[in-house]
Amino acid sequence: MSFSKVCVAVALVGMSSGCTLSTEDDGSGGASGQAGHGAVAGQAGAGASGGAGGSAGSSGAGGAAGSSGAAGSSGAAGSSGAAGSSGAAGSGGAAGSGGAAGSGGAAGSGGAAGSGGAAGSAGSGGSAGGDSGEPPELAGILAAHNAVRQQKGLPPLSWDPRLAQIAHDWVVQCQDTTAPIGLVDHNANRSSTYPEYVGENIYGSGGSATGPGAVQSWAAEEAYYDYASNSCATGRACGHYTQIVWRNTTKVGCALYRCAGLTYGSTIVCNYAPGGNYNGQKPY
Repeated sequence: MSFSKVCVAVALVGMSSGCTLSTEDDGSGGASGQAGHGAVAGQAGAGASGGAGGSAGSSGAGGAAGSSGAAGSSGAAGSSGAAGSSGAAGSGGAAGSGGAAGSGGAAGSGGAAGSGGAAGSAGSGGSAGGDSGEPPELAGILAAHNAVRQQKGLPPLSWDPRLAQIAHDWVVQCQDTTAPIGLVDHNANRSSTYPEYVGENIYGSGGSATGPGAVQSWAAEEAYYDYASNSCATGRACGHYTQIVWRNTTKVGCALYRCAGLTYGSTIVCNYAPGGNYNGQKPY
């Protein structure tokens, strides 16, 4: 089992804020692939290029007043290197037969240089992988957020290191004084060091929380959200979902930490800016 906490923002309408609680089964989504590394460029073939053709035929061995040795035949042209290998050097002409210093065989023509191997195609990009700025332990969490937003035709979020730092500085304190006991509380001061209101989603698991798994749990609350009335089903939470799809939110930063001793100690805190879930406003 896992638990999540979300606070509904009501500060702009002069009311106190309140938190809602949802209970979900764990279901960690698969991590998105990291951006593919470019395939290694095709290396040059190992064959040396034909060096000025084949080696000249060696001089014929001296004979006793023998006739001049026939000129060595030209070396065969080196074949073109396959897949980037240089053509093999042409073979030298055969040595002249015995006689008075047979003339050297004509130089074999140079082997044609092998064409360079085709450059390896770049690896296909993973879905918002490690180049997004998110830490390795949360790989795929930004892509998971943006996949949910894309379903509603909303612009993608970008990763904000400042929001991630606020989340990290809070979650490592493992503060748990409000219900449900066993899950890290909300950070009431999360906006104090940021230039605008910061929204917050918290997810805790008794196992090992993953970024995509937390987003999957929050996004599942869509089933309990009624857009027409802009409300959650009775007894159900949907504020995690509405924060994810809040149109005006443009940035997110998250942190993962294991709080030893808490029932749902494997904790993910995500902070959003500008924060959403304002009373009386629809998310999109």
